[in-house]
Amino acid sequence: MKHDIQSAIELLLEAPVDIRQLIKKLEFSDEDVARATMEQAKLFLEASRYRVLCMRKRLRAVATYELLCSQEALKLRRAKRALVDKKDKSQLTEKSISDRISVLSTVVQARRELDIETVYEEWSKLLVDAYKQRRDACRILAEIMGAEASAELRVARSEAAVRGLKHLRKEVNARWPGREDAEEGL
Repeated sequence: MKHDIQSAIELLLEAPVDIRQLIKKLEFSDEDVARATMEQAKLFLEASRYRVLCMRKRLRAVATYELLCSQEALKLRRAKRALVDKKDKSQLTEKSISDRISVLSTVVQARRELDIETVYEEWSKLLVDAYKQRRDACRILAEIMGAEASAELRVARSEAAVRGLKHLRKEVNARWPGREDAEEGL
């Protein structure tokens, strides 16, 4: 059971995300607050899923980069050890190893990919933040609309009460003509 759930989550996380659709859905009009609110949770989940995808890709790029650097460092150390055995007494420092590795085309390419994945991960964080702001905007607009509806209801009740009083005055005047209150306009 636990394995099934884990597999389902992995499938969900690895499924592609339509970024253009997520960006397009960020915006909504104040007339469409109900629809925006109803789809907010689903869209936030998609943005979060995209965030996880980007994070995983960056972590893979970090692992690839570090593995490649380690392998190349080992190659240099082995080559230097072979030369030391042949009476070469020059030192191979960690700094010199690092400098030599950093210019290798495979390492440069891995670093470039890591940088790109880092940028995508940062952008995915901003997308999740934008959906948090969208959620807050939906909540605020819904509260404003509720307050407006409440104010309109109070006005309508007040108008109905005034109409009721006018109707009551007419009935009193009709039943008891000539009363002083009728002349004062109750």
